[in-house]
Amino acid sequence: GSALLRMGLQRGERVGLLCDNCPEWVLVDQACHAYGLVSVPLWFTVGTCQMEKLLKDSGVAAVVCGERWTGALLTMVHEGKLPALRIIVQREHLRAHVQMRGCACCVQMRGCNGALHAVPPLFTPHRTDD
Repeated sequence: GSALLRMGLQRGERVGLLCDNCPEWVLVDQACHAYGLVSVPLWFTVGTCQMEKLLKDSGVAAVVCGERWTGALLTMVHEGKLPALRIIVQREHLRAHVQMRGCACCVQMRGCNGALHAVPPLFTPHRTDD
């Protein structure tokens, strides 16, 4: 959660979870709840057209995904179909050419090992009036 906030997300913004059942899904979902972000579960078995509609309708600002979705997400951003998406965190190691492609689309790209594990924790629990 703190890593997502340090990448520029604000409380109340939406984070798409686009991966199969894995430990990162649970980690990111719980982190979103702890830091006031809204987790948006996305089923990875739907087709690209349906995923595009789900992402656009939900207005996600960030997506945590597996490597197989990164290229499709960057294409959607490049084509102007996902104007709110500005951060992609890939579960696997992020290759240099993917990083450059994200940069060309003005999307912040991180591999999980470089985003979720390398940032020191900064926990700010919810207040009752949040």
